[in-house]
Amino acid sequence: TINLFPGSNSTIEGPAARQQSRTFNNGGTLNVTASGQIQNSSATFTNGGIFNLIGEPQWLDSGASFVNNGSFHKQGATGTTIWAVPFTNNSVMELSTGFLDANGGVSFLSGSTLGFPLGGTSAGSGYGQLILPTTSTFAGALEISLCCGFDPPPLTNYQVIAATTPIG
Repeated sequence: TINLFPGSNSTIEGPAARQQSRTFNNGGTLNVTASGQIQNSSATFTNGGIFNLIGEPQWLDSGASFVNNGSFHKQGATGTTIWAVPFTNNSVMELSTGFLDANGGVSFLSGSTLGFPLGGTSAGSGYGQLILPTTSTFAGALEISLCCGFDPPPLTNYQVIAATTPIG
């Protein structure tokens, strides 16, 4: 088991592939700036702190799971992050920029929040987008806010979720 305690900070960085096979408990701040593959093998990653997804890694699944009980933020990079690990959100997920391709499925439980700060009109650079190519459940709140001094043009549409199957 790896524990990142409250008040501590750590970073996962670089382009190299990584293998994670231990239970990981984040109670501090974890910044992921990596761009390579992160392979979780039968490990549970529990976020109870702050998880900042700044890079564009491929977070791959091999019997693993990710449970968010803290704050999960996708920010900085404007490209696509592949998230193939089943994701359970019990708290806050905020997608400021880029695309999060959650092909491992996402469950937003009651009391959770999915947030999208709008800072422009283009998906990826002006706001984040959640891509759901698999069945996902949504029992939480959807929160749209303005940021960065953005004043949206009238009658502009923003596709913050791209789902191939209905969500409920």
